[in-house]
Amino acid sequence: MNTQVLNNAATLYFILAIGYNLMSLASRDLSRTPLAPTEPILAIVMMSLLYVIYASEEVLGSVAWTALIAVFLMLIARFGIYRHLVGYSPADYACRTAWAAAIGINAYGVCVLCLVLLL
Repeated sequence: MNTQVLNNAATLYFILAIGYNLMSLASRDLSRTPLAPTEPILAIVMMSLLYVIYASEEVLGSVAWTALIAVFLMLIARFGIYRHLVGYSPADYACRTAWAAAIGINAYGVCVLCLVLLL
């Protein structure tokens, strides 16, 4: 798989993750029910920071960049996948689709970022 395809796939992950949290914020503001129990503003800030780090590989150097991406991968796996899987409660999610989307987006991100680190 070529590097440009992986970079585009990673960028798509960040767009999906930030978009999901923007929709959750809008849902919370309109109906008082966020899509997921995650604090959307904090999640947007964290995903934006992760994207800035992802995009600054040349500035950080490959060793620091790889270490930071690896740490973020563990955080995404823990809080973006595991927490949603184990902590499912119908009262915490707008619907089951919102729950599945949170897991799916983060699982996609972990897969793509793992591939980026491997290449």
